[in-house]
Amino acid sequence: MPLIYLLSLYLLLMSSFPAAPAKDALPVPPGGIRLQENLYLDETEVSNIHWWEYMHHLQKDSSLAQYKAAMPDTTVWDKVDVTGHMKKNYFRSPGYRFFPVVGVSYEQMLNYCRWRSAAATAAFNSNPKNKKKYKLQGQEVVFRYRLPTEAEWKMAAEQSRNTRLLTRKLATAPAAYSIIDSLGNSRPDKQKALEKYLSQHADTALNCLKKFEPGLYYGLLEPEKTYPNPQRKAVVLYGRYPHLIGNVAEMTQQKGIAKGGSWAHRLEQVSVEKVNSYEAPTAWLGARCIGEVYLVPQAKAQQ
Repeated sequence: MPLIYLLSLYLLLMSSFPAAPAKDALPVPPGGIRLQENLYLDETEVSNIHWWEYMHHLQKDSSLAQYKAAMPDTTVWDKVDVTGHMKKNYFRSPGYRFFPVVGVSYEQMLNYCRWRSAAATAAFNSNPKNKKKYKLQGQEVVFRYRLPTEAEWKMAAEQSRNTRLLTRKLATAPAAYSIIDSLGNSRPDKQKALEKYLSQHADTALNCLKKFEPGLYYGLLEPEKTYPNPQRKAVVLYGRYPHLIGNVAEMTQQKGIAKGGSWAHRLEQVSVEKVNSYEAPTAWLGARCIGEVYLVPQAKAQQ
């Protein structure tokens, strides 16, 4: 189904916003966990595989210029990876398909949300089984994806408060960590000191930079897997919304404001209250979406 048709249909359906029915009468937007009322926050960050699906449809239904404009900026890795491995492989390699997409701008993410809204809405309403399951007589379901407000993000963080209470038992093995000094220089010579430190101190499984000696920090120094469904390990390890804290900082509706901190931020910068400001795409910035659910009269889709 051409992208322009999907978008036109979606805009028609969204021409009015009736009051949302009770949550039990609503289908769950793909990928979402209920936050409140008719709002569902994505369980995980938007991942590379999600972005490739988006680009696949752009390639089929849109212009070459639109396709190129949606491509993540892989040069964001230049400042943090001198080997060139991440620049070459992070977005393109199958091994990273379930890792959070980075190198995308605020505007690119807004365009993704619009496409995802139209695609999810069309896919749901075209399935007769959904009509029967949810008893949608004379109605259409509309999914509207967008970036969360800062207040909505904080609400989700409160529901995932246990993300900050993880102990050393759940953290990554010391050998997997990299060590840097306060200037960002690699310090592999401190590996034994880190192993000794972690044998004596509680660790956290949050993916961020953690201090263990004056001027020395350890961490993965890159994003980690989003653990998508049906693999439920993430929910056990990271709470209701996996990686809401750490891994990649997440865009909010206000341009330039991200929340949650990332693999490149120090532990004190990944608290619920901290703001992570940005001006352009970076290797530590991603997003997860809010999905809104509405029911509209079916006649609006046929106008």
